[in-house]
Amino acid sequence: MGHSSSHSNRGITLLEFLIIASMLAVMVVFLSPALGKQKGKAELDQAVKRINKTVLHAQQTARAMHSDVFLQINSGERTEVDSITISMPDRQQPESQEQIDEVIEFSEGVRLLSDRSRIRIDYRGVVDEATQLTVVSNETDELNKRLLIY
Repeated sequence: MGHSSSHSNRGITLLEFLIIASMLAVMVVFLSPALGKQKGKAELDQAVKRINKTVLHAQQTARAMHSDVFLQINSGERTEVDSITISMPDRQQPESQEQIDEVIEFSEGVRLLSDRSRIRIDYRGVVDEATQLTVVSNETDELNKRLLIY
């Protein structure tokens, strides 16, 4: 007794394949913006964590070294990578030049916007003037986080 239907061994037709492929393409089109926002949000979260760690590190350095520490916010055009430079006065130089302690670069997916480009942290670890720093996603301007450094 054989199968009464010849459909059981036939495989997939070209039309069925094209229908499945077009359905997958439609799903990708609808899901790609959501995936882009998730990537942008993850980059923002990582940048915020790095900024918080950088400020804490600068405050601890100021207290440990009994010296002022400066944070330089380097915000460039969209094609450049934004960064924060930590520096402190060089005690060996009479001109009070600054030695660079560390440069923290951020991913190309975020921009740093600040109302001040330079933040001074005194020898006690206290920020001289509260500064608002906004981290903006390059994926979409709708994604941003504001930090108050004080």
